[in-house]
Amino acid sequence: MNFDIESIKQALGTLGATLSLLKQAKDLLPESSQKQELNTAIESAERQLKIAEFQTAQSMGYELCKNHFPPEIMLSKDNKIWKCPKCENEINNSHKPPKYFVAGNR
Repeated sequence: MNFDIESIKQALGTLGATLSLLKQAKDLLPESSQKQELNTAIESAERQLKIAEFQTAQSMGYELCKNHFPPEIMLSKDNKIWKCPKCENEINNSHKPPKYFVAGNR
């Protein structure tokens, strides 16, 4: 499966920025049941965005740290040793074949 990584990053970033603006606008509203409904909808959208980020990263071959919830997307310089930026947990996949073909690696 081919991914246009920049398009995905841009779409997720735009969604995140939009949610941030909605939160700021919500804070300007007077207390009401509508404000609470908007807050609930924003929180739900933020959870769904995080899930989309995790699923996208996982489908692109990234590891997810399962030491905490929500899971954190792990980072790697060589696609062998993955490190969680939150808890510094490491996964060593040097014995596994790559999950996807990277141009230049044969």
